[in-house]
Amino acid sequence: MNLNNFSIEFPIHKQNHKFIIGKGGANIKKIRHETNTKIDLPAEKRESDVIVIRGRKEDVLAAKETILAIQEELNNVFIQEITIPAKFHSSIIGTKGRLIDSVTEECGGVFIKFPPGGMGGDKVSICGRKEDVLKAKKRLLEISNELQLAEITAEIKANPEQYKFLIGRNGVNIKKVCKKTGARISFPNENDNDKNIITITGKKEEVKAAKAELSRLIEQLQNTAELIMEIDPEHHRYFVARGAEVLKQISNDYGGVTASFPQKDSNSSKVVLKGDKDFLEGAKKRLKEIVENLEAMVAVECIIPQEHHRTVLGTKGSKVQNIQRQYNVTIKFPDRERAEDLEGEDETNRRDIIIIKGLQENCETAAKALKDSVPIIVEMEVPYDLHRFIIGQKGKDIRCLMETCDVNITIPPQDAQSNIITLKGSPENIIEVKKLLKERIEQLELEKHDKLLRSFQLTVEVDPQYHSKIIGRKGAVISKIRKDHNVQISFPEQDSASDTVITITGNEKDAEAAKKTILKLVQEQEDMYKEEISIDRRVHSRIIGKEGLSVLKIMDKFNVDIRFPRSSDRVDSVVIQGAEDYVLYAKNHLFDLEEEYLSRKKKFERRKERRKEGNFK
Repeated sequence: MNLNNFSIEFPIHKQNHKFIIGKGGANIKKIRHETNTKIDLPAEKRESDVIVIRGRKEDVLAAKETILAIQEELNNVFIQEITIPAKFHSSIIGTKGRLIDSVTEECGGVFIKFPPGGMGGDKVSICGRKEDVLKAKKRLLEISNELQLAEITAEIKANPEQYKFLIGRNGVNIKKVCKKTGARISFPNENDNDKNIITITGKKEEVKAAKAELSRLIEQLQNTAELIMEIDPEHHRYFVARGAEVLKQISNDYGGVTASFPQKDSNSSKVVLKGDKDFLEGAKKRLKEIVENLEAMVAVECIIPQEHHRTVLGTKGSKVQNIQRQYNVTIKFPDRERAEDLEGEDETNRRDIIIIKGLQENCETAAKALKDSVPIIVEMEVPYDLHRFIIGQKGKDIRCLMETCDVNITIPPQDAQSNIITLKGSPENIIEVKKLLKERIEQLELEKHDKLLRSFQLTVEVDPQYHSKIIGRKGAVISKIRKDHNVQISFPEQDSASDTVITITGNEKDAEAAKKTILKLVQEQEDMYKEEISIDRRVHSRIIGKEGLSVLKIMDKFNVDIRFPRSSDRVDSVVIQGAEDYVLYAKNHLFDLEEEYLSRKKKFERRKERRKEGNFK
């Protein structure tokens, strides 16, 4: 019998299934996990209320007991609705729900549900144990009464014609006042007898602040006036172009005065100014000044060959836009016409004419700026051997220079071996790029000279037996010499014909100093006491050890240098070098090791021989 096949079925009220399942299945998952059972509930659309549990008997019974306990708790739930005016809901809930959370905690964890925001409902639901629900009901009604007693109402008079300005488009203005003060503001409707009264409701401080803000706005509106002036329709486009940039600037400069121009095709010259009385005349005067400037504007022709227009315009017209802003002019380039559409020389020249409109003086300076941006071609001498450094890796440096100065740079092909490079751009940019190129050439020439100085080479002959001492352990000694003297030091290849020659490369003075340091090291080695002893070559590898670690330990212990012959030499001689006393101690130690290794070898060979004899018998 399988102990895990026990199952049980029992009914649970259908309305309680969702609470047993929990949000996102949290409750049922927890019961399954804690009891190690499989629990099946009927689908929501089915009428069945039977729950099935499978698993080990004791686990199934535990799961059933847990579910029944939930149902019993749900059966004790008491629900009641109370009426609280919707205007107090947000105050009762409190900032980030803190006030309602404290009520919930105080009243045994009851569930309090307010109608969704903006729905305007007054019904609030309380759910939980009966005594807790009644306690929460009492507390909520107390808070509601306190809020109602604390609320006051005030009135303010205004001309109904001003309401649309106070309210604003889509209520934006009045919403801003309500949000800022926390008060509620009601305008009269068509059924009210007195259309001039605006009602403000809220706490004393909120009502006071809202009334002051409305009074300020009403006073502004009372000081608002309209003024009509004449502007020739020919100039209207200037004011409304580029997102009404000119009108926005006037509004900013003159207290928010607005200017309304007639419809595009109306041919009317009437322009309506609206705003604070104190600023209207100033705004009108400014508009007249602009019109006078527009009427004083002239059109100047600037002739630049069409082939240069793209360069003069700049990326997406950026260069011309800058000139227009700087000199307060408008610049119009000719349309790119097909050759067959043009007849005669005059027509052909028409493609080169750029029209500049503005004040005479501004047009002339703008024309000069345009002509100054026409590219010129200049040759510059750059030594051929420096070209690759000017270009940089994969052309990176030359591209950067061209982008920075907005100049095209042409380097001659490598096989031409020419010193002349070509620069194409505006005169101003050519001057800048030439300056940068000269600085780069000077830098490269200095580097070239320095490299030449550092290419000095000398050699020093040193007996190969001292090479390891000059190199040092893990290259420590030679690395220090290279760093101290800023030189390169090369040792000969092993077994090469000139295996005594060490090459030093660098500045002459540094190379000589490095040579002196090396010779000093050699002299120190030669001045040391040296003794050659005979050690059976069969034990050399044992004394040296893996990667020379064993012999290094011996050298460190006795502060001596020990040199073994090459394995190919097949000789027994070993050289010990150092202070005389230390050499003696090291020598005796090596003899001891030799004796020990040879003794072991003899014993091993005798045992091997005896095994052979035993096998033979």
